[in-house]
Amino acid sequence: MGWGTSFNTDIYLSRMTFTDVNDVNDKIYENRKYIKDLLSQIKMFGSANPKDIIPEDWKEEPMRWISNEIDSLMEQILDYENENLRLGLYADYLLFDEKENIVLSWKQLKDFYLKTSKGENLFDPSNKEQMKDVINNYIEEKC
Repeated sequence: MGWGTSFNTDIYLSRMTFTDVNDVNDKIYENRKYIKDLLSQIKMFGSANPKDIIPEDWKEEPMRWISNEIDSLMEQILDYENENLRLGLYADYLLFDEKENIVLSWKQLKDFYLKTSKGENLFDPSNKEQMKDVINNYIEEKC
């Protein structure tokens, strides 16, 4: 047995409700798209001519305006990343018990099977080891 630090924490997801782990993963994916858009805006500041993007009332201090805008975008990125961290922990909570065993209701398993199989037989539902391997692989790909 290895050594390490174990801790419990309470995480509050303000104004968010989810029906299952797929909803949580969808929200994480949505946040990643927002982050990508914000990064594109930051790149725009690096490639644009300051004269073309600076508002009239900031013509005297163009670098300060750009710095303020980039700071604002970076703060938004950090907010999304922090939210994704909390959502990822919540997704783990929904999927795993204290002993690191996957915990899925039959409804979640059916939803998972329908979303991933597309008519193919990915696993035999009576073979728990095979089912566990397929689900673990799916989780690793999505998270």
